[in-house]
Amino acid sequence: MRHRNGWLDLIVAAILTTLGISGGVQIMRQSASHLRSAHLPPPAAAQPVFHGE
Repeated sequence: MRHRNGWLDLIVAAILTTLGISGGVQIMRQSASHLRSAHLPPPAAAQPVFHGE
């Protein structure tokens, strides 16, 4: 007696897929940003400045 429309399953699957891909993209962006910042030298203002001899 149960009639199911496949469209509802497809919509739910599309939503879950979108959420999964979006989360993966965010993780990749954060990881890339972290890796870039880990290999950069500190900014010039953070380096000690020595005056005199």
